[in-house]
This record gives sequence, C-alpha cells and structure tokens, in this order.
Amino acid sequence: MKRVIFFFFILFSAVGVFAQRVTPTVPADSVSWLIKAYTDSINVYRQRIDSIQDANAGLASGNSSHIDFTRLFLPVTFYSNISGRKFSLDGNSDASTFPFRDYIDDILLNVYLHRPDLVSVVDRQIEKAGPIITEAPTKIEAKPQMSDKVAPVVEKSDVAVVPVVVKRPNFWTFKGDLNLHINQNYVSGNWYQGGESNYSMIGCTTLRANYNNKQKVKWDNTLEARLGLATSKGDTIHSLKATENLLRLTSNFGLQATKKWYYTVELEASTQIVKGYRVNNPNCYTAIFAPLNAKLSLGMDYNISWFKNKLTGKVHLAPLTYSLRYCSRSELVKSYGIEEGKHIFDDYGSSFRIEARWTPVTNFYWNVRLTGFTSYKRAELAMENTFHFQFSKYISCDLFIYPRFDDSRVRDEHHAYWQFKEYMSFGLSYSF
Repeated sequence: MKRVIFFFFILFSAVGVFAQRVTPTVPADSVSWLIKAYTDSINVYRQRIDSIQDANAGLASGNSSHIDFTRLFLPVTFYSNISGRKFSLDGNSDASTFPFRDYIDDILLNVYLHRPDLVSVVDRQIEKAGPIITEAPTKIEAKPQMSDKVAPVVEKSDVAVVPVVVKRPNFWTFKGDLNLHINQNYVSGNWYQGGESNYSMIGCTTLRANYNNKQKVKWDNTLEARLGLATSKGDTIHSLKATENLLRLTSNFGLQATKKWYYTVELEASTQIVKGYRVNNPNCYTAIFAPLNAKLSLGMDYNISWFKNKLTGKVHLAPLTYSLRYCSRSELVKSYGIEEGKHIFDDYGSSFRIEARWTPVTNFYWNVRLTGFTSYKRAELAMENTFHFQFSKYISCDLFIYPRFDDSRVRDEHHAYWQFKEYMSFGLSYSF
C-alpha cells in the first residue's frame, strides 16, 4: 500500500512540475504571500536555532546532519525522501536524530505544492553528478605558532628579594646648631692708641626635639646653651671671665584649634652655666641657679609662614602666666628683686613671645626672639637678635645684639632699667 501511494505522489508531482514550467498560472497575490511565508519561516527557524541550547549541543556533538540545513539555501531541489517521510504510516520522523528535520520537510513540501515553478532540479540529477555530502565539514584548526612549540624560558632576576618591614610612623624630629668662634687680638705695649691683647671664645649650641603627629598634637622642646670666655691683662684678679653665660629650656605643648592656631601650655626656664664676675671685682654676680627664672603660661600659638616661607616662626600669647624667680645665694637676692631673707619671688601676669627667622638670601638669616612679661606692677622685655652669615659649609660669622629691660632690679644711674649686650664672632658652625 505504501508503495502505491508513493508512486501516485511522484507521478502527480512530476506532471505538476512539467505543467508549471510551460504555463505558470499562479496569481500575483499568491506569489507575494508565498514569498513572505517562506521568509517568515526562515526567520522563525533562525530564532529557534539561537534559543534552543539542546539543538546547539547536538550540533556541536555531531548528532545532526548539516546537509539538511543546506537544502534551505541551495537552489530549490525536489527531494523524493521528503514525501516518503511525510506519507509514512509508521510516523517515524527521526526527531531524536535531528529535531528540526520535520520543520525543514514542511517548508520544502510547502514550496513543492504552491510554487512548483521554483523547483529547478531533481535529487536524482544531483546523484548522477556525484554523491551527496552527508558528513559534517572538517573542523579547521589553526597551525601552532613557533612560540607555542618552544618551551617558555623562566627569566632569573638578579635583584635580590628584600623583605618588606612595616614600621610605626615616627613623629619625632631632631635638629641642632653648633657654633664655636675664637677671636685673638694682639696690641703692642707702645701702640699709639693704647689697648690690650686678649683672647676670646664663644660657643653656642641649640638642640631641638619636636613631636608632631600631623593631626592635633604637637610638642616642641628647645635647649639652648651659650658660653663665652675671654682673657684680659687689665683684670689682675681673674685670668678668665665669662662674657656669655646662658642655659635655657623651652617646652611647648599644643592642641590644634585651627590651621595655624594652637591651644598651648608652655614652660620656660633659664639660668647660668658658670659664675660671673666684673673686672677687678672679687664679688660673684651670677652663678648656676642664682638666679633661676621660670615661667609657666597658658595661651595660644600662631604659626608664621610668610613671604613664600622666607619668614617663619611662632607667636605665643599667654594672658595667664605664672612667674617664679629663685636665687640660691643670699647675698644676691636683693639684686634680683627678692626680699632679704627669702630665696623665692613669684607673681602672676601676662606674657608673650615671638620667635622668627627671616632668610632673604641663601647664606644669611636673622633670628629674633622677643619676650615680654608683666605682672602689672613690674615688667620685663628682652630682644635677642642674631645675624648669621654663612661663608661656607663650616665657616660662619655671627653678630649678636641683646637689649633688655627689667624694672625689678636696682636702678642704674646711667642706663636706668635698660641693659645691653653685643658681640661679633667668626669661626666654625655645623647644623644637623
């Protein structure tokens, strides 16, 4: 029965194809509709191919035949096996082998029935020309590069591996200035202007230890020592006298208020290093802790940074200051405003301090230290000026000018409460 039905289908298809080639009678509207239906079916087929992963996996594994896909894009050919599968009574469409074969058969069969004029060849003619390719095309593989065949060479680094050591940040900075100047002056006994030969030496040391955590806290500590010694043939009592005699410690602790303002607590203490005498006078006028001056102040600091950092420094304003003066020698207490029989004199008041350094050129700077204190009964004012000329890395010259006012001391007939000191020195200097 199958063979009879298949025979009649082939016969009617051949007659229809021959008739359509001679006189096509398909209306124009039907042709456009068929073309649109064919195009839509191709699009649906493409979308299903893209969306169904199982079909892709089947294609990649080689379970499907690529020859069935090519039938849609080759010239329209009449395949006899399509009608055989469609009219098969057992309903076996080989869906498990190729799930899209039924759709392709429907598309081609639709063309056979509605547009037989498009069929240009029969599968038997193709078989006579040569066998139909039924295997999947061979996968083209890229040829390996020369670099893939050569084993990679591991480059050996000559740089030794240095272990990384993470250290805690150090917020301390240490600085210092050392100066040693020596002067010699010789005058003959018959020099027309007179005078005397002498030797002098002055050494200055400034050490700084500052803490700053770059957030809110800073603590500045400065230790200064100045000692000057000189010989004089005119002094028959002392062969060596002190011309400069100072030991001073300044400690300033601050909490940041704004960018340049700090709330501060400051302690300043100063005394002498050696005993001090006058020419041809055996009496001692100063000694260590005779006197000892100390000030504890509470106020605010302002950091100076002007003229592109050529002028730097600090201003300390303390509306509340406690001043203490101690003298260990009883014979000197009255000279420093202390009552006889006592060794301590203290009072309260206000104070200020300005420290600045101006560096207009590379090898010159001017250090100024202006301090003041008043208890509204007495007043102290001092201004230390150091003009430093640096000739080379280790050679320098200093000019020191120091005026001072203190109305707590005994009034002098010539200078009243003012005092003055000045010297110029030349010698060695070193900074670190």
